Amino acid sequence: MASFLRSVCTCDVDALPTESLAHRYWTKFGSDHANSADYVRCLRRWNLTQTACHIDTVAHCGRRFGERDPDRLADCNRLLWSDAYRAEYPTVETRVRFERYRRCSSDLRGQVFDSRIRSFCGVGSRQMWSVRGFTSIGPGWAGIF
Repeated sequence: MASFLRSVCTCDVDALPTESLAHRYWTKFGSDHANSADYVRCLRRWNLTQTACHIDTVAHCGRRFGERDPDRLADCNRLLWSDAYRAEYPTVETRVRFERYRRCSSDLRGQVFDSRIRSFCGVGSRQMWSVRGFTSIGPGWAGIF
């Protein structure tokens, strides 16, 4: 969490997870913010959203946060982010789905950072990614910087 918040606060786009660069939020609500309008148009033009990847996780994790009980959400988190946990998961079908998600997300990251798309979209542009305000609930600022 601390490294994610540090990346956001310092506008270090390369360090952000793919999910934050291609989340469906951008194409649904991103145009509400003037400084991201070009980026949102770019995501739409190149069809760069994480939505296609999430099709593999819905059966296990649900479509929205809170649809499943906390234990299941913790299991989903480990399946998403722990290669070791995923490799040893007892249900082969679930393991395969989450491996497919990771491959899809990796491919999407490659597309977002493709030099042609990167220059067209302004990914990495300090102007696009300037932080105007930031609120965080939970971790103390001392652990972030």
